[in-house]
Amino acid sequence: MNKLMSKFLCAIALSISAVSIAPAATVQSSDLKMTFDDDLFSSVSQQGDSLTLSFLRGSIWAPDGDIVLAIDRYAFDFSAQPGYALTGKMSVQLDATYRLDASVDASAQMWLGFDVILPFCDACGPYDGALLNSADGSASSTSENTGSLSINTGNTPANGNYDRLIMYVVNDFMLTSGNGQINFNSITFTAETVPVSAVPELPPFVMLAIGLAFLGASVHFKRRKKARGT
Repeated sequence: MNKLMSKFLCAIALSISAVSIAPAATVQSSDLKMTFDDDLFSSVSQQGDSLTLSFLRGSIWAPDGDIVLAIDRYAFDFSAQPGYALTGKMSVQLDATYRLDASVDASAQMWLGFDVILPFCDACGPYDGALLNSADGSASSTSENTGSLSINTGNTPANGNYDRLIMYVVNDFMLTSGNGQINFNSITFTAETVPVSAVPELPPFVMLAIGLAFLGASVHFKRRKKARGT
């Protein structure tokens, strides 16, 4: 029994990476700034409201006969530039490639999910905040021995205006029956921002009500003044 259990445990490799609490690199645009761990990612590219990072260490390999299950966790810090606010509408896309041994019945599977966290303070991390939204997606290999895997979580709903949000990303991936490899290529983020004014503007119907009130008061005082004159 012990030998059987030992063999089973040897056939499964579990790897859990630490969460990046203090990202070291920053990328920014006119309306958005994101910080991330430059020990894990590089080659930042930007297109519109999308930011793409390349993995520095993004491969998992399973020897023949082994089952490999791994979990990666990352934290990405988003801040709105002056004059803008984050709406909470965010998404993630993960792109990878795989290679499997044609002689065995192997498969590659990935799952990607993230939480949008509103931190309680300026210095707070992903564990000191309120959960706003979540999204996830999955992908698995086809019958081909080599191919691409891509997951797009879709957008979370927009639900307010925020100066800073944290995206807490969890990526699970598995190779079954061994003798295969997954290469993680890039991860792309979108985070919606909206322009905000320094002085909050009142809604149009409130402005109209205030204008009508001033107009009514003006007419009232003119009538009183006229009545006193007669």
